[in-house]
Amino acid sequence: MRLVQKLIYVNSSGKDVRIFLEPWAEQFQIAPGTRIEILVHTSDETMEGILEFEQVEDGLIVYGYEGCVINLKSNGHDLDSSTQIG
Repeated sequence: MRLVQKLIYVNSSGKDVRIFLEPWAEQFQIAPGTRIEILVHTSDETMEGILEFEQVEDGLIVYGYEGCVINLKSNGHDLDSSTQIG
């Protein structure tokens, strides 16, 4: 897998927010002041696509594209099921 995009999201809202990853239906709770790296990987055969972002009342929806894998990191560590909610 190769890294094709790296984006930074900072929760500066003063309250917990959620990042939703679609179409995987994953949700992650992000504490105020937390900086999240959004890393998008694809296989060598996958054409690069376009991410779509939607701001919603309680967070951010990140829409992936066919063939991509999205990982979230905070302080260099993958967010895992302990930070996943829902």
